[in-house]
Amino acid sequence: MSLRDTEKVKQLQLKGVEHCELPKEGVSQQMLAKKKAQEIRYSSSPSRLSFMVSALLSNQSRIVKQGLLEIDDIQKRVFTVLQLITQEIEVRLLVAVISERTTRKATPKGP
Repeated sequence: MSLRDTEKVKQLQLKGVEHCELPKEGVSQQMLAKKKAQEIRYSSSPSRLSFMVSALLSNQSRIVKQGLLEIDDIQKRVFTVLQLITQEIEVRLLVAVISERTTRKATPKGP
């Protein structure tokens, strides 16, 4: 792998950990997310890392996820998974901002 590809793997690792650290509901989901973040943080195989991060993609269909697993070129798989996980993180952060704003507007003001 070239230096550029190594940087993409590192970015994928960071995005995978970032995804795991997004706010979760429930203690068990938070604990599971912390465990996954540790596994991703210490994964040394680009192939295994791309599989682990692709498993986190909740906004993608099973067909899309299966397609990711069938990409033989590791560089291409890492790049594709990196794009998808980045998009998913952005969407989840936007949803959180919108939710917070609507909650604030819906909360009645005191006397």
